[in-house]
Amino acid sequence: MPPSLFAQTGMFVAGQEIGTIVAKMEAFDPNFGDDITYAITDGNLNSAFDMNPSTGEVNILNPQAIDKEVTPNFYLQITATDNGEPQESDTQCLTITVYNRNDYLPGLRAEFFNETRSIRQLPDLSDRSPHIIRTDAWINYQKSSQAWSGLPSEYKSNFVSRHTGYLYLESPGLYTLYLNSDDGSKLWVNGEQVINNSGLHAMRERAAMLELGAGYHHIRLEYFERTGWAGLVLSDSSDFIEKQVIPESIFNHTVVQDIYVPSKQSTQVIANIGITDGEEEWLDTDYDDEDTWFVEDYTLEDME
Repeated sequence: MPPSLFAQTGMFVAGQEIGTIVAKMEAFDPNFGDDITYAITDGNLNSAFDMNPSTGEVNILNPQAIDKEVTPNFYLQITATDNGEPQESDTQCLTITVYNRNDYLPGLRAEFFNETRSIRQLPDLSDRSPHIIRTDAWINYQKSSQAWSGLPSEYKSNFVSRHTGYLYLESPGLYTLYLNSDDGSKLWVNGEQVINNSGLHAMRERAAMLELGAGYHHIRLEYFERTGWAGLVLSDSSDFIEKQVIPESIFNHTVVQDIYVPSKQSTQVIANIGITDGEEEWLDTDYDDEDTWFVEDYTLEDME
């Protein structure tokens, strides 16, 4: 069987130097053992990019050939070929978009890490390079036993994701953020961890009430899946917003993305809340029964 490639996206930012990696293509090998060779077979105007035939990494070869005003997008045809007899291949498009450093874009930066071993908790991602990078409009992965949309089939289990970007709020106030996941997840706002929903468990929702000002707020959401069903949903509510999956119009990310930011004192956690809808049982939790909201140091009357 031939290797399977998936269409990917990458970015070039003005000022990047020769050799800078701008994208990576990764083929799934159904034969489990073939050596895969990668090549740019079309669309490489003026030899702007080069490709590592072994790793699938695409890097800058000729930065003078890359100008947003002339060519805002490069559509590279990438071919992955195995070493079987006979050799078989697959071809997909890699779209590289050219940006200026101060460009501000919709959606969140989404990074996916394929783990080679069984995992039971969130790993440290601080020195890790993702296998897949893309933009997600929102975080609304309803639970599924299949790989999430756009991900290869091996991302059904033992994988990690990290979403980073900004929430834009038009009005200041008390906002409740809800993080529902299977398996574990954590959420940081303005550099401060506000929700810990980690561990091995079925779909489970935890929440935090925050006092946030108007404007942009940096978020980082890390998640892992071991085996079985996988789901990840980020929602919000406030005095003037009914609970909803946070819409794509709220999310933004910068071209040069800050993954980790220093904690800001303007982010005040008012309460941590544990919620479950009764669909799944709690695992490793200190919260009340499945029909109760439990709020540390607060009652529901205090919150109203």
